[in-house]
Amino acid sequence: MLPLCKKLLLAVLEFALASAFALLLAWQALCVGVLQGLAACLLACVGGVLALFALIAAHELGHLLAAKATRLPFQQFTVGLVKIVRESGRFRIRLNTAWFQPAAFVRAGLPIDGDRRLRWSIFVMGGPLANLLIGLICLPIAEWHNPGPPPQFPTTGWRNVALLFPGDVGTALLGMTGVLSVGLCVVNLLPSGAARFRSDGGQLLDLWRHGRAHEWSSPA
Repeated sequence: MLPLCKKLLLAVLEFALASAFALLLAWQALCVGVLQGLAACLLACVGGVLALFALIAAHELGHLLAAKATRLPFQQFTVGLVKIVRESGRFRIRLNTAWFQPAAFVRAGLPIDGDRRLRWSIFVMGGPLANLLIGLICLPIAEWHNPGPPPQFPTTGWRNVALLFPGDVGTALLGMTGVLSVGLCVVNLLPSGAARFRSDGGQLLDLWRHGRAHEWSSPA
């Protein structure tokens, strides 16, 4: 009964966080649409989708850089339809046709010497930390860039906050990118998933509780 309660609680938490991030993203697009028209709203939506794909790639790049920093042997880097694999000591670009694997992940060889648990933890944390760093860069820039509300709106209170009232498309895109990036970090650190589809947080939990390392690290 207790494991089921934990799973339900985690599912509710994931849904609540995902809903909060989704509403904040939608609000950004809606605000800029009200201020600058439908074209600006559509531009923000398209930019947000492109930013999501770029942030997933950045997440995996974070894992890759962490693997290099901890001297873990690189095996595979996959994002969407493209994968880079190491074959016979050489790097090769291949079309990703593994439809039943995560859409984005990095595979590295398990450490065999040194502090293996710490090195693997750094590898797993590389992705969320990359997203957190991007979010912490984008959100202050959005606040700095925000021109504020137009003259017909009051210029005090929450309307001066970029995340709550973006004054132009650029501010909205920066805010959406920051929210998406922080959201990827938070969601990935929740210990969700099972087996080979384990989240980064789940992999860390398995590693430190059971001493079990997964073959790859991925956001989905």
